[in-house]
Amino acid sequence: MGLRTTGLATILLLTAPSCAARAAPAGTEAEVVRVVDGDTIVVERHGKREKVRLLGIDTPEISYGSLTAQLDRLADHTPETDRAELQAAIAVVRRHADLAGERARGARAALTDILGERSVILVFDSEQPERDRYGRLLVYVEIDGLDAGSELVHRGFAIADERYTCARLDTYMSIQSGGRSRPEVNAE
Repeated sequence: MGLRTTGLATILLLTAPSCAARAAPAGTEAEVVRVVDGDTIVVERHGKREKVRLLGIDTPEISYGSLTAQLDRLADHTPETDRAELQAAIAVVRRHADLAGERARGARAALTDILGERSVILVFDSEQPERDRYGRLLVYVEIDGLDAGSELVHRGFAIADERYTCARLDTYMSIQSGGRSRPEVNAE
């Protein structure tokens, strides 16, 4: 019995550091430098500028205009017999891209209104890596006790991003469906 207890204690001691390494880091303070779009900002943290992606939400991209420019170039290289049909399809895409662009600019303006150029708290999620494939920090952004992602969903400028699991996803989905009237930071 003594050997079994010692073995268990050894296993616990050896695994404790790895568990601690996987725990979510405490929130860190950062200064907002600029708002890139509705779900991406640039902050200064520890004397370094970093791009930050708000975790758990999604907003339209600002760059849809480049898509329609590429389609226009494609139409220029399309045989005359197919060009009219392609141009009609491009017109539909352009209309939707213009609407998405308006929504994207609205989301950026809303996030700028929420954050301004002030101090924020970056909160990491233990269910997600620290950075995405573009090198951006993946975090929740809080300001004055308010979760910026929740507020964007509440205002209708963002949707809950169900592509990835995160601790606050249920909260964002509840707000999105009208189940919660006000965003809460401590909803985890």
